[in-house]
Amino acid sequence: MVEAVFIGTFVPMILMLGLLRHSRAVIGSFCWGMAAFFLVYLLSGPLYRLLGITGGLDTTAVFIGPPLEELLKPFPVFVMAMFGPRSFVPFFYILGLACGIGFAVEENLIYLIQFDSG
Repeated sequence: MVEAVFIGTFVPMILMLGLLRHSRAVIGSFCWGMAAFFLVYLLSGPLYRLLGITGGLDTTAVFIGPPLEELLKPFPVFVMAMFGPRSFVPFFYILGLACGIGFAVEENLIYLIQFDSG
């Protein structure tokens, strides 16, 4: 378990080291990815009940989680496109990658914790 948690956090952080040209925006996007995971985690249950979707957890994982995830993750890229300096335009892909890595780190950790406790 410890090795899996180490690999799940260490490898993405090593990848981030190569992307730190515009460090504040990249680290902010990385943190937003983590926050987006937490928002999806919090909002999935209430949306599941609100929409009255039946079928259990698998249905939630297919119909609520992924669309919500894909709507929330690229938020920093959209903000930078609207309000950021034009010098960031070539680096939008890096900001998007940082959001995805932040989300993936949290997602993988929760899967590992659930697997270990279940």
